[in-house]
Amino acid sequence: MMSEDYYVIRVKAELALAGAERVIDACLQAGATAKLLPLTVAVLDAGGHLIAFKRQDGSGIARGDIGTVGISGDASDKEDYAAVPGARAAGFATPPAAPAPNWRDAGL
Repeated sequence: MMSEDYYVIRVKAELALAGAERVIDACLQAGATAKLLPLTVAVLDAGGHLIAFKRQDGSGIARGDIGTVGISGDASDKEDYAAVPGARAAGFATPPAAPAPNWRDAGL
């Protein structure tokens, strides 16, 4: 007889403040390199609690649809482009592995 959580995979990932800051800095650097609008980046722990947050001058209001790393300030595909280097800076894989091929064409 299988236990009731036989099909449940428990994932535990911890990210210290220094790692969260590396994520944010890599996201903001990617945004600057790609000449995106000013961004807001938040990093949350597995429970949804804020670890670190930075808002560039001129960034719009942050949206509420944030996962583990949330970026706001430009078109969604462009924000995703900036999130990939941030996640990789902390050693995480990203789904998808790369931003959308036409991310530069995304508009607000």
